[in-house]
Amino acid sequence: MSSNRKLSAPRLFRLSWCLVFLGAALPIAGSLRAQTKPRDKVFVPPVQGTDIKPAVLGAMFDLVVVAVSRADVVDVVTVEDVREQLAQEKRKDALGCTNVSCATDIAGALGVRYLLATRAKKLGSNLIVTVSLIDTAEQRSKNGQGKCADKEDEYDKAVESAVAEALGLVKHSLAGPNGASGPAGESTDNQDATTGGSDPGDCPTGMAWLPSGSFKMGQRGDTPPVASYCLDVNEVRVDTYAACVRGGKCSEAQTGGNCNGDQPERAKHPVNCVDWNQASSYCAAVGKRLPTEEEWEWAARGAANGTTYPWGNAPPRSQLCWSGLTKRDSTCAVGSFPGGASPQGLQDLAGNVWEWTSTTDGANRILRGGCWSYDNPDDFAAANRSYGYFPTKQSICIGFRCAKNR
Repeated sequence: MSSNRKLSAPRLFRLSWCLVFLGAALPIAGSLRAQTKPRDKVFVPPVQGTDIKPAVLGAMFDLVVVAVSRADVVDVVTVEDVREQLAQEKRKDALGCTNVSCATDIAGALGVRYLLATRAKKLGSNLIVTVSLIDTAEQRSKNGQGKCADKEDEYDKAVESAVAEALGLVKHSLAGPNGASGPAGESTDNQDATTGGSDPGDCPTGMAWLPSGSFKMGQRGDTPPVASYCLDVNEVRVDTYAACVRGGKCSEAQTGGNCNGDQPERAKHPVNCVDWNQASSYCAAVGKRLPTEEEWEWAARGAANGTTYPWGNAPPRSQLCWSGLTKRDSTCAVGSFPGGASPQGLQDLAGNVWEWTSTTDGANRILRGGCWSYDNPDDFAAANRSYGYFPTKQSICIGFRCAKNR
């Protein structure tokens, strides 16, 4: 029998349909295989807030969980899911974690990649809600922010706005290489940081965007205009400054006494005992600059909010690193007081260390912010203007952060 026999029409018809079926089935099978791939998990701790009713915070939490679940890009893990595990790990800090450092530790303990922290804060007649997405695999963080009138029936507006922005950042993170929201290692300074502000994507990782505006400076009394700019969320840390020294672009900070530079246990504290020239050189080495005094106060007042302190108008208590409640022996790790953050997410603008600015006063350079060893609330007001120091001054109370033009 010939092997070149032609297929009959019925057999050809059946074979064609088999091929069509296989062609349709293969993508479906591939899709099913893709769906079986384990998804990353996000830990969502309870919403944190001050002077807000627990019932309202609970409602905000429910809104956050529902919104993340609906996005269907990560699996949600809540405190109820891991309460026993948190107790075993003794991780009470999980409930108030808002920076990359603690999130990385907690994520490792819980076996999750992301942490989604929500903070609510009253500012005068408004409520500010900040949702921070922290990607511990890539050591990155981004904020979503919402604002509404301080009325309980309008809180959902602020929550929905903040969550919507944060969820967009989750999707963007998942779309990048290895789930990153951009090239890995884009910025190595100030890792414990969250990017704040309402102008998404314009500032490098670890910096917050400040809008342009004008305001009456507290002690000077003039009304300077301020162009929009980016500001480091955290004061420059000991370990990141040390990396600049190892790279040959920075000189060593002074050591000994209560200087942080030679104390390994203070690697996450702000670098202190650096003079103005060293601070300026560091900022230049990482493509930034020192902020002007006007920029510094604009940020510390919450920009257009014009508050007395970065966190609002309430007097200092547990919002900052100072000696007003308990006498401190040293600086604190940066970002340790999320309750003292500005609406843009800027940490430690009050307390921890005085910060160098680029503004001159004769031969001196102006410092702003207040020191960990001080106990007078007035020293930490955003409008408080420090006496200047010669640019060669080094002190256990002086550090800095950097700014960058838009």
